[in-house]
Amino acid sequence: MDKKRIVILGGGYAGVHAAKVLHKSFKRMKDKVEITLIDRHNYHTLMTELHEVAGNRVDEASVKISYNRIFSGTMVNVIRDEIVHVDFEKQMLEGRAASYPYVQLLLTTGAEPTDFNIPGVKDHAFYLWSLEDALRIKRHIIDMVTAASYEKDPEVRKEMLTFVVAGGGFTGVELVGELIEWLPILCKEHGIDHKEVKLMNVEALGSILNMLTDKPRAKAIEYMRKHGVEIRTNSLITNVDAESLTIKDGTVIRTKTLVWTCGVRGTTFCHNLPLADGKVQRKKVDEFMRSPDHENVYLAGDGIWFMEDGKPVGQIVEAAEQTAATAA
Repeated sequence: MDKKRIVILGGGYAGVHAAKVLHKSFKRMKDKVEITLIDRHNYHTLMTELHEVAGNRVDEASVKISYNRIFSGTMVNVIRDEIVHVDFEKQMLEGRAASYPYVQLLLTTGAEPTDFNIPGVKDHAFYLWSLEDALRIKRHIIDMVTAASYEKDPEVRKEMLTFVVAGGGFTGVELVGELIEWLPILCKEHGIDHKEVKLMNVEALGSILNMLTDKPRAKAIEYMRKHGVEIRTNSLITNVDAESLTIKDGTVIRTKTLVWTCGVRGTTFCHNLPLADGKVQRKKVDEFMRSPDHENVYLAGDGIWFMEDGKPVGQIVEAAEQTAATAA
């Protein structure tokens, strides 16, 4: 008898958690059930710790956990491939290396940064949404401080030593926290007075860390300001170029470093699938995390649109794991 093939596409927090739950449920049924996780990489990335790589606190290896290690001793089969098409009628995933049939499919392809169609963001800002992004930011900051140590033009030097993080959520504020600690060390290594550095956190809303209550938010703001961070709220960025960003009120901030942490949307890959759409490239699901279009297709994590208590489920790790458990 053919095994029931359960395929999970995507090895982020939702995909890994779902695979673990499914193994626990079916570990006594290995002769009847096959669980396969497919991802482009052979490792899981600890997304919540990328700011530590970008801020030179930890090495890249510390945020990479191999799937072999995660699923050692389980019935979860991990395949490294990039899926380019899903045929829901034939129940088949088509990858660059091979094709994979399924009986039940769980899509956990995650999210990607969104620029809200603000001119210049895509071309001139740094995102912090992958290990590659984090390493790119780290290298760029080192390059800027190094170049500034040789620069004689005071205005150019000032631009090089102005670092702007757009977005006052957890990712943006955590990155600011890393830069508070790293930049003084980096400046000392290159003979630069740290007082020349300007570190800014720019947020479109009226306050940063809006997901927190007043007391911890106030504590974070106090800490940042104590360490010289300029916090600009009610400051919607309207344009970005290679050497500056423009605020809605007309203020121009000259900088060669803008890190964009202003929100995410469902991946373009998942958005392009012929499944019912929600909003911001996220797909609709029912209370079982099932697509309304196919009884055997489920979604979990950042790519779903599900309303709970009048609000869409958040794009955070806890929600990813909870929706993954529900789908599993």
